[in-house]
Amino acid sequence: MFNATFHAWMYGPVLPSIRSLYKRDLLNDLPSEESIKRYQPIFDEVFKELASTKTIMLSAISHGEKSWKKARIGYGKYDESDVPMKLEDIIEDAMSYKLRCQMLQELNKGR
Repeated sequence: MFNATFHAWMYGPVLPSIRSLYKRDLLNDLPSEESIKRYQPIFDEVFKELASTKTIMLSAISHGEKSWKKARIGYGKYDESDVPMKLEDIIEDAMSYKLRCQMLQELNKGR
């Protein structure tokens, strides 16, 4: 979807390039219609799953992911180091999440 590296900041995963634009109030341009169409299923799934989630829970989720924990190995809880996360670790987390969701759906079908 984009070519950027997530970083394991002490408060969770961050895309520094996006955060920088946001902090300078420069995050105003909408994606192209082509991009919106292409990624609409992903957007819909993310909003369906997470839109009603409180920020404290989102933080707990992000801090529970192995990719973030793995990148933070060797850094203290309050260490503000800018630590890049590995894409393969993020993909592994996503696959684990997908598997957990599938298992929950199967369990809920039997109820």
